[in-house]
Amino acid sequence: MAGGVAAEGGGGGGEGSTSMKELFKGHNNLIEGFNFFLPKGYEITVEKHQPPPETLEFIRLVKERDESVYRRFMDVIFRYQREHMDLIKLCREVGALFSEDYPDLFVKFIRFLPPT
Repeated sequence: MAGGVAAEGGGGGGEGSTSMKELFKGHNNLIEGFNFFLPKGYEITVEKHQPPPETLEFIRLVKERDESVYRRFMDVIFRYQREHMDLIKLCREVGALFSEDYPDLFVKFIRFLPPT
């Protein structure tokens, strides 16, 4: 199977073989779907996404400032992920949450957004 694609535990690839983990890198949902077709014991392990330390520090800061705002903020973030909310709506909701009492948190939050 030289030059082919091999599953991680399959033992089938020689030199030049690409592992499925490398092929699907960054697409954990595809790896998990591919695992369905692999025999037991040959599944590809998926690394769970770990947020950067700056993200965790920001979340801690929100929680320390106001537990209620923290819970509502996390609800907005989870809805953003679950419902594939667009960035404009996300910014509006987070802005409304932080603007009155914690405008500095909104400024810090904006730094985490991807460039448009």
